Amino acid sequence: MYVTRSIRLPVPAACAAALLAAGLTLVHAPRPAHAADDPSPVNAGPPMVPAEVTAGDVTLRLYPNQISIDRSRRFDDQGKTTQRNNRLSMYFQCAVTTERTVLAYRDGGVDRLRDGWDREVALPAPNDRGRGNNWVTLQPNRHRGRNDGATQFSFGFNTDAPAEDVQVLSEVGGRVELKVADGDLRAIRLAPLGDYLGKRLRIRDMDGLQIVVERTDERGEQGVRLSLPAEWMPQIRAVRFLSAEGRVLPGGDSSRQRRQGAIESRTYRNAPADDATMEIQVYPGVELIEVPWTVRDVPLPASEENGPVEELALDTETLGGGPQIPALEVEIED
Repeated sequence: MYVTRSIRLPVPAACAAALLAAGLTLVHAPRPAHAADDPSPVNAGPPMVPAEVTAGDVTLRLYPNQISIDRSRRFDDQGKTTQRNNRLSMYFQCAVTTERTVLAYRDGGVDRLRDGWDREVALPAPNDRGRGNNWVTLQPNRHRGRNDGATQFSFGFNTDAPAEDVQVLSEVGGRVELKVADGDLRAIRLAPLGDYLGKRLRIRDMDGLQIVVERTDERGEQGVRLSLPAEWMPQIRAVRFLSAEGRVLPGGDSSRQRRQGAIESRTYRNAPADDATMEIQVYPGVELIEVPWTVRDVPLPASEENGPVEELALDTETLGGGPQIPALEVEIED
């Protein structure tokens, strides 16, 4: 048995009319006890203020785009509570505006949570703070805003829900780390490819970064796998293959991406000849930017007692009741 509290939405007028025609009764639940002209509770707060932070030539705008509270209980056959949930989930949308290329982001976690009475709210446990210490690569030509061209991404957290009388969080704060390209896009060219396969390759002007390129044959699909330390992977922006004559070959999109320990690999669907060229487009230099952020006056989802609710009242009926569907006349020809 599972019991949960949620917000119930009003029944549209058209639906209400249809229900009345079917013999059902609409019962309007009473409004909250406080009068409509009473002042808002102190906890209600002003309209939400999103975070907007500028660090150098990078501007980050951040705001919550999904908030939910789960207050529910699970029972066994004897009616004993076997599980009790009281969780707050919050997800944020981020837009980063800069002339440079944003390669990756890392959620530094939430370190400030306060309610409308300026009381501290429980912070998320380390395991509930999104992706932790891992960098999340922002692929080129993706995560772009429709209007302002800003690079966009999202992250979130889970923690214990505040008391039921809390209607707003006066302050939610944390930090985000950005990995931004510092310099021009360059290329690592392996030509002819056959001379580099299966060897450890050291890139001198990238702090001695070591990469490995090898052929693969998984499930009958041949390809080329590129492996390197995971923290460097966001700087790899594209890979393409060219024939010995310089013609671009198909298969530059990675089909699989894996991580084993500190090493990350991408496999490209291609079986180029040994005399082909593999061109790895890369940003050799990056700048790490830490951006602290604060969002103020974040409204929380209201429980069902905080607003009007439409309920349906039903009566029992005799068995076999309801509309009858007339039978069709069927003729059988010999």
